[in-house]
Amino acid sequence: MFRTRATKGVNLEKNHCFYSRTASTNVTVSQSSLSKKRPLSTTVPSTSQASSSRSKSLFSVGTRSSTNAKTAAAKKPATSSAPKGATAPKRAAWDTKGKLEDLTKQFESFRKEMLNKENMAQQVVEQKDQAIVKIECEMSEQLQSANKECEKLKNELQQKNTEFEVERESFVKKLKELKDENAALQDKLELVNQQLRTEQKMSAKLRLDEKDLKLDLEARDNTIQQNLSKIAGLDTRVKECEGVIEELKRDKLEHEYERRKLHNTIQELKGNIRVFCRVRPCLPSDGEQENIYSYPDIDQKKISLTKPLSFNETAINETLRKTEKFDFSFDKVFDQSSGQSDIFEEISQLVQSALDGYNVCIFAYGQTGSGKTYTMQGPDMPTDSSQGVIPRSIAQIFQSASQLEHMGWKYTIEASFLEIYNEKIFDLLGNPGKPEKHEIQTASGDVVVTNLTIVNVGHPAQVKGLMETAVKNRHVAETMLNAKSSRSHSVFTLKIKGVNSTTSETCAGKLHLVDLAGSERLKESKAEGERLKETCCINTSLSALGNVIMSLAAKKSHVPFRDSKLTYLLQNSLGGNSKTLMFINVSPREEHFSESINSLRFATKVNNCSIGTAKKVIK
Repeated sequence: MFRTRATKGVNLEKNHCFYSRTASTNVTVSQSSLSKKRPLSTTVPSTSQASSSRSKSLFSVGTRSSTNAKTAAAKKPATSSAPKGATAPKRAAWDTKGKLEDLTKQFESFRKEMLNKENMAQQVVEQKDQAIVKIECEMSEQLQSANKECEKLKNELQQKNTEFEVERESFVKKLKELKDENAALQDKLELVNQQLRTEQKMSAKLRLDEKDLKLDLEARDNTIQQNLSKIAGLDTRVKECEGVIEELKRDKLEHEYERRKLHNTIQELKGNIRVFCRVRPCLPSDGEQENIYSYPDIDQKKISLTKPLSFNETAINETLRKTEKFDFSFDKVFDQSSGQSDIFEEISQLVQSALDGYNVCIFAYGQTGSGKTYTMQGPDMPTDSSQGVIPRSIAQIFQSASQLEHMGWKYTIEASFLEIYNEKIFDLLGNPGKPEKHEIQTASGDVVVTNLTIVNVGHPAQVKGLMETAVKNRHVAETMLNAKSSRSHSVFTLKIKGVNSTTSETCAGKLHLVDLAGSERLKESKAEGERLKETCCINTSLSALGNVIMSLAAKKSHVPFRDSKLTYLLQNSLGGNSKTLMFINVSPREEHFSESINSLRFATKVNNCSIGTAKKVIK
């Protein structure tokens, strides 16, 4: 039975493939055209859909048959082959063979019923397949007819379209030619109209311009006549102003000359050798110190030094201590609260004298650690407020020189920096790796140092760089009084030459800014070896400086300038042709009382001297 069903299925598939190939050779038409030809109650399925439907039908029929048979077998109670009304006798529990026979009969009955149902399902499937094949044949014929008619209509439509397209292209081409011709004519017409309008505007403008030019020409003629009259008046005024300007220039030069003269007179009245005193402020490293200085006057010209009570003295001597005061008077006294700007305010007038053509010497004197280098140069990392005398002097000179340029003055400034160490001269601006021998010589009344580096400077910043180089090259060492003591005299020199292009006047000034080595006695410094030699040389040169000043004050015929390199170098700035300022620096520490009073006594001797009237250097 199963072999027969399979054979029928193969025949059905062959018929289906035949109709599928027939349908695929024809052009598919829309359902609307088929509806017009022949109305159908149902939509014609495709060949693949028909095949799938048949397969699904066969599968569903077989499945339903099998399912129904199983359901019937499950629901139908176990019965024997006896008639329907009869009830089989119940087998005994031990009758296994009888029970097996009953089950065998029941299975055979189910099997026959199942075969009958499968045959019935097969017949139904065959009937449906025959109906489907018939419908497919009819639809195929209709489809072929519709495709033929559609192809015919399509060919006719394509021919009409071709004819229409040819005619349309002809009309489009002709229309384009007409449009191009029309556009060209329009452009030509617009150009002609534009040219016409331009010519009309230009013609009107030319007529207006001609009228305006005539009016302008008349106005200009009137203006020229008025300007000629004004020019004649201005020429007269210019000549008068030129005369006034020349007179003002002469007055200004005379005023500048008078200012210099009065400035110099004031400096001479103050004394060509002056002494300032400064008490160094207490530093954190000084610890707690008793104030041994007092300032009895409001003019800041007097200072009193009280001897401190020693450790082995008793309280009984406290009453005597009040009488052990040492009073000193100087041109100016600066207490511990005075700043760098206060110091330079008093010194700036001497710096101006150097620019006016005088020799000026400012030197700081005092024991080690009294603040000489700080006063002259400032700290290692200076600020605008902590700058020392040297950088402030340089800034003032350049500022004043710039202000005098509009009066016809032009200045050239040369800088040099040297130190005297153990009575030998060292160039602080030279190459320390290749030291040269330096000698002091006099030429044409001027003192020069051989092989010394001299730099033309044009700006304060340039001098700042020279200062930094000099500080690195200077000799310093540790002593009992100072961890970083300057063991040499440093001399910073500015040579200033000025020429006035208006009056042809010339001047030459020189400014020496000297930071002397620390002055202390051997028993205080406790120097040994190389430090001992340094201390001896320092004290010798400072003693020679004092002797020179005393000889000048006594107006002796012979002044021992050559007793030391320092006095020999500064001889032109210590004599009558110079202005000299000694800046005494003293320490606030109690243990430095002896050195401080020695410095103040030496300064008093200098302050009582008079070296005559300074003379301006004119070349």
